[in-house]
Amino acid sequence: MRIQLILWSLWGLALFGTLKIAELPLPALHGICGPWGCGPPIEALIACHVAWTLCFIPVNWYGLHKLSPKQSWWLGCSLASIGVIVILAVGLYERFVWLPQANELAHRFFLQRWAFSVVTMTDVPLIPATLSGIVVMLFSHYQYFRISDSMPIAAQEIIR
Repeated sequence: MRIQLILWSLWGLALFGTLKIAELPLPALHGICGPWGCGPPIEALIACHVAWTLCFIPVNWYGLHKLSPKQSWWLGCSLASIGVIVILAVGLYERFVWLPQANELAHRFFLQRWAFSVVTMTDVPLIPATLSGIVVMLFSHYQYFRISDSMPIAAQEIIR
């Protein structure tokens, strides 16, 4: 019980610290700007994405330690799939909303605009959810094969 309190305190401090990254006085790099638009400062983007990534750590921990390897693989697969589907949906939105109203010069920068939209969308954790899902899938796959190599065949059937 005491170790959980310490871990949650450390997690909270790490989250607080990452949100403070947005206040760092880094050299002005003009954020992300180009023919596809201008975005927020880099410090704010880094702070938001790292904070979202830290928010997924308890989910990953729970999935890898409390669920079976098969269940945690499905958790990771779900997170990664939802992330990829929403990233593709953002691309479709940019294709059918931004591209028709953009000038001819900006048409060449469609992929940059798509990436810009995904990276600057910090309200929805697309990148952290996708990466979190991939990490959980890889670790659960490793756990599955580590467990199945050391178990008798009858016990392996129960896991599958």
